[in-house]
Amino acid sequence: MPPGGYGADPDRSVVGGVLRHLAEIGAGRTSITDVDLANAATDDMRELLVGLLTLHEDLQYERGLRTLAEQQQDRLVADLRAAVAARDEFLSVASHELRTPLSTLRLVTATLSRRLTEARPDSGSDFARQIAVIDRQVVRLEALTAVLLDVSRITSGRLALHLEPVDLVTLMRDIVGRFRGDETKGAPVIEFQSVPSAVGEWDASRIDQVASNLIVNAISYGKGTPIHVSVDATDDAARFTVRDEGIGIATDQKTRIFERFERAVPSSHYGGLGLGLWIARQIVDAHGGTIDVVSELGHGATFTVSLPRRAPSGSV
Repeated sequence: MPPGGYGADPDRSVVGGVLRHLAEIGAGRTSITDVDLANAATDDMRELLVGLLTLHEDLQYERGLRTLAEQQQDRLVADLRAAVAARDEFLSVASHELRTPLSTLRLVTATLSRRLTEARPDSGSDFARQIAVIDRQVVRLEALTAVLLDVSRITSGRLALHLEPVDLVTLMRDIVGRFRGDETKGAPVIEFQSVPSAVGEWDASRIDQVASNLIVNAISYGKGTPIHVSVDATDDAARFTVRDEGIGIATDQKTRIFERFERAVPSSHYGGLGLGLWIARQIVDAHGGTIDVVSELGHGATFTVSLPRRAPSGSV
């Protein structure tokens, strides 16, 4: 501002002065002083300067509120990240700590069952049935513990793949054979078809986990109907499908079922945490593959897993 302010320079361009002050205000400062207000040439000029000062103060106040909000948001984000990290660490530690006593309990029940059988080969006592119940519950707890550990590894980016040459046909045949060995009353027939061989570099235990989950789901939702498992291959990829003839999946549920804690049916009717397909998708994604479902309500579901014969770099 020139000496004497606006009152000493009546020829000064009012528009130019206003634009200059607006530029200053936009930059978070102002050069308008009490002297400028006192020396304003007219009341209108004084009101204009007061208005510009008010605008500056309002903007400064808004900037202060915005800065405070950003700081609070940063603190909230940091607290949330810390909470998520603590949760993942707890899941990881808890899962590891649970595995040892569960493994011990499994060995104990197996030993008790074997000794009971040796002592009384034809035993069908309540004691034997109780041991069998305990063993089934231990197996269930081991499976839940493994799921928690996988969730922790996936959410923290620590899901490592141990890639090695694997014949997908042999692997899937072994998996199907394992499920065919279930002599539980009402167990469905599992049909298997495949090409002669489909070799690629995959993590066999993780692919086993994916396929087993799909077959378990097919058994659960197939209502005892036959389950069809197949394997085929191209030069660059291999693919396996698991098809059931059960209740099917609604169109609007096909994407949602691959999310965490989601399911296509009410949890009151079917057990599980709603994590199996989510974990399966993460494993398949880590291999650079895809998992898809084709289904209609009342007409069963077909899950297809496609895997490149060589997983992308950085998967190990």
